Amino acid sequence: MRKSNAGLRGGGLLRAVLATALLAVAGTASAGELFKCGKTFQDRPCESADVQQRFSRTQGTFAIQQVNPTTDRDCAKAAAEAMTWWERLARGESMDQLQGEIQAQKISRYDKSMLRDTLTIVGSYRGTPTEVRSQFEVQCMAYKRKHGYPTERELAGGAASGSYTPRSPASDAATRRAEIAAQRAAVARARAEAARDRLR
Repeated sequence: MRKSNAGLRGGGLLRAVLATALLAVAGTASAGELFKCGKTFQDRPCESADVQQRFSRTQGTFAIQQVNPTTDRDCAKAAAEAMTWWERLARGESMDQLQGEIQAQKISRYDKSMLRDTLTIVGSYRGTPTEVRSQFEVQCMAYKRKHGYPTERELAGGAASGSYTPRSPASDAATRRAEIAAQRAAVARARAEAARDRLR
């Protein structure tokens, strides 16, 4: 299973949230969560904030920003990375310019291809920034559940009971092949939608 995203500057986790979603889960999390709501702190999400600030035990600050209260730290980070690409497209930067940046990166041809495909998918999302980020988070969390990757809460519960067991490399390879096939189908759908939009 490929866990390293070194050198992909914003693309590695973007690829994770929309393409392969192979998210590395480091350490365990505590079941209790702490949210910052203005100048107050509470154990539930803020009612008046679009983007929640949640305490990160690994960083010791309120570094986790998420739209959906049920999003775990991996998907929150992946959605934030995907938003950088989406925001640039929304500001009017061309797809060609961003693909040129991807092409200039010193990464494998496979990774470049994955990032270009992911950029196409990211560009197809519509809505306000909060709505789009919410969609990214929901999609990432659904992917993790569907493919058996533990969420932050599941890790916390498993660590407490000692019941969590990591996946095997053989099952990860089979999962990876299925993920690639699913990603190709998603890219084909996004391209078909883009072509349909151009014809209008």
